Amino acid sequence: MICSIVRPVTVVDLMELGQQRGWPNNDLSYWIGRRPKDCADYVQDDRTHPGALVDHDVALVVRWLDRFPSSMMPQTAVTPRDLLVRLRRHLPGKRLGTHWFATALGRHPSIGSRWCRTNALPHPTVRRAIALIDDPDPAVLCANWNTWCEHAALEAELRGTPDIRASLQWNACRFPGAEQAGEAA
Repeated sequence: MICSIVRPVTVVDLMELGQQRGWPNNDLSYWIGRRPKDCADYVQDDRTHPGALVDHDVALVVRWLDRFPSSMMPQTAVTPRDLLVRLRRHLPGKRLGTHWFATALGRHPSIGSRWCRTNALPHPTVRRAIALIDDPDPAVLCANWNTWCEHAALEAELRGTPDIRASLQWNACRFPGAEQAGEAA
């Protein structure tokens, strides 16, 4: 496995995933829902800030692809609203809220209600995440969602957010040492 359970996902992990899968930059960018230029920017970030982290939504997709190498990307994916409705129907226990739904997918919590109210289009990385989580079998769908949420909680903790379910906020710092430098100022 490429991704560590003791540190967040870095640019090096992303590039190693692409190399391991034999994906050229265009394929890698497709799988993570970004433009090829974004992958090149990540590499540049890592050159100037060794150990740079990928964005948290990308980190979640990378963790999933690393853990489940046989994952397939369907050509079409359900909307966030449709996925949330199905999850609410099949998940046992407390009702899944739009804020946690969006946060677990690596986005700001407020976008969850917009996805549901207005059927707003999600970021391409979120579309990839939804395609990876989705399954017609409700049991597999729920298991995939629970695994995804475990990955989100782990990545957030490794980035300095101990309980993302409570805070619903991702640590925005992508460059090592940037937080300490900001605190010293």
